[in-house]
Formats: sequence, C-alpha cells, structure tokens
Amino acid sequence: MAKFEINGKTFTNQSQFIKRGYRCATDVPNQLERERTRNEISLMRSAMAPVQNVTINIQFIHITNGNKGRITEDERVKQMKVLNNAYSNTGIQFSYNPETVKAVDKPAWFNMGHLSAAEREAKTALHIPTEYSLNFYTAGLQGGLLGWATFPDRLQGDKVMDGVVILHSTLPG
Repeated sequence: MAKFEINGKTFTNQSQFIKRGYRCATDVPNQLERERTRNEISLMRSAMAPVQNVTINIQFIHITNGNKGRITEDERVKQMKVLNNAYSNTGIQFSYNPETVKAVDKPAWFNMGHLSAAEREAKTALHIPTEYSLNFYTAGLQGGLLGWATFPDRLQGDKVMDGVVILHSTLPG
C-alpha cells in the first residue's frame, strides 16, 4: 500500500494509521443489534421492489475556524464522484446543489467531538430536515477522529443528530 497523508501527517500504511490512534467514531453494533438490523432488512426486502434509480441529495455543511477547514467546489465535486462510484452498482446515486452549500465560521464547533455539546449545537443550528437531504458536515474534529455517521435506528426521535461528520482534510484533493 502506498503512503498517504492526512492533516499534514504521513502514514506508511493503514496499520500505522490505526496504531497512532486515528479512527472512525461510528458505533460498532453489538451482536443483538446486527441481528435485529438483518431481520429488519430482510422484512423490508421481502415487501419492497428492488431499489432503482434513487437519488439522495447531499447537503454540504462546512464548519470552519477562519480559513482553516475551508472546502472548495473542486473538493465537493471529487467527493461526489467517490460516493457515486462506491454506489454505482446499487441503483443509488448522490447529487447536490452548489447553491445550497453552507459554510459557517464557528471556532467553538470546529473541533467538535463525537456526541459532544459542540456537535449537538452545530447540528441543531445547521441541519436540513432528514426527509430532504443527507447532512454532510465537515469540521476539524477531536482525538484523531476521521468522522462518524449516525444510523437511522440510533436517532430515536432525535433527528437533529442525523448525518455524516468528517474531518475536513479527508475530502479528495
């Protein structure tokens, strides 16, 4: 595997990256949760036609600290290509409207942690209702985190916490 760089730090391979404490903060479901999810998916699949031509709107929300964390249009376009390539065989595609991109200079939120007060404050103020878009936040993040996602079954009436949060410097380009 080739060397790679994230946030100005160079790693020789994935093992070195992990050993240095970098990771995703998305919760790993336990055995009971995995089994429940498999059963729910099986029930849904038996009741539904296969997914065909579903388009998910991405709402980019960039939280910055001055110039730190600014995301360019080129980076967003490259990120969309990554998403669409990853899902190219599923009937799902992603789109976004450059005119709806939000950029907020808020140092107090920039280095948010997973499930932190800063995350809740930022999402409360900035989210788009989940029925219309997948909220895609970028920020500085804490503790060597690359990002996290909130799965729909974890929201339990708390839709404001929905979305994906990623380290700004991990966007392609």
